[in-house]
Amino acid sequence: MLGLAPMEVPSAQAVPPRGAVLSRLLERLTAAARVASVDVRTARAARAAAQARRDAAGFVAPLALQASIADGPKFNVGSGNVQLDVTRGLFTGARQAAERGRADVELGAAAAELLGRERAIEMEVVRAVARTTGAARIIRRLERSGRLLGESEDALRARFATGDARYLDVLRLRTERLQARSDLASARAEWAGAVARLELLVSAGIDSAQLAAVLDSASGDALAAGWPGVLAARVPPDSLATLFPGVRAAIASEARARAGVVELRAAQQSQVSANAGVQRIGPANGPTSLGAVLGISATLPFTARASNVAAEAAAASAVEAAQAAHASATANARASIRAGRARYQAAIERLESFDAGLLEAAENERETAIAQYRSGALPLLDLLDFERALQRVEVARMRAVIDAADALAILHGLPATAGDLP
Repeated sequence: MLGLAPMEVPSAQAVPPRGAVLSRLLERLTAAARVASVDVRTARAARAAAQARRDAAGFVAPLALQASIADGPKFNVGSGNVQLDVTRGLFTGARQAAERGRADVELGAAAAELLGRERAIEMEVVRAVARTTGAARIIRRLERSGRLLGESEDALRARFATGDARYLDVLRLRTERLQARSDLASARAEWAGAVARLELLVSAGIDSAQLAAVLDSASGDALAAGWPGVLAARVPPDSLATLFPGVRAAIASEARARAGVVELRAAQQSQVSANAGVQRIGPANGPTSLGAVLGISATLPFTARASNVAAEAAAASAVEAAQAAHASATANARASIRAGRARYQAAIERLESFDAGLLEAAENERETAIAQYRSGALPLLDLLDFERALQRVEVARMRAVIDAADALAILHGLPATAGDLP
């Protein structure tokens, strides 16, 4: 019989030291989310109930006690025959094994569902934190650009007043500031949505002040470099298609169908029972006397051959249908896994393409460019082009982390989320 064993989740890969603090913050939020999750609590209760049913399954049925009275003339009970006997089923091992097998299937399904929900909550937290911290860092970067544009506009106005700047440059800078404000508003909206989602996940396990402190730490520059290692530690192998809810449900249905076949075969065996007791012959039937009563009974399955064949065919059809559903769900899950892995790999490759040394050098060049612009040695258009290029690179680096977290969520059977950060 096919049992439904709990999924085996691989242990996390070693997280680099620079990501250890970030990993601990995520674990703290994950623990809070599991406390807050109604789905996890429900799954735990279901597993406990399934374990209790498994512990109670497969025992021998109780004895049956039967008392009967017959041949009492004019309802005179004392004059008739009185019989008292005890009945017990024999050769019940197959039915008991089928009952235990059914309980094992239900326990395995409940355990797999609990594990799947716990892993889903973990990845929901990782995705929400990645989006929240990514949005916060993007907001800070856009605010830096906004301050630069504001300072540049002040300097440009002073030059324009003295006739050293063109009005076209003033218009260009105003347009750039309007675009920057629009991008900043979009980033703040994304941040608010991500925070709201995270608060919904962890609200019952952590207060708002603690959550704010955790997010402030996680979005800092010191922990930003730890995301690649933290995400890599959560990449599941291909075998974890069972993390997908549809696959879990299909596996459980197939296991139940196979358990039904075993139960049917046990039920179609001859059901034998024996009884033993004592009988008192009443005076209405001759001299009063006592005697032993022994008996045995058995069902005759061959007398219902057509019904048995039809039932076996129906059970076999149920197994075939469950197998087909399992194969279909697994194929869909593997397609999602392939897409998720490709997306994850693309995000990681983008992350690896951002050399920290080059970014630091670009930041230094930015300060030099600003100083040159203020001194009049660098045209406004060149400054704006440089600032846009550097901003795009830094924002793309943050979005690569968000894309990788979204891809990991897909790998764990979660649906993709709509909307991207600016």
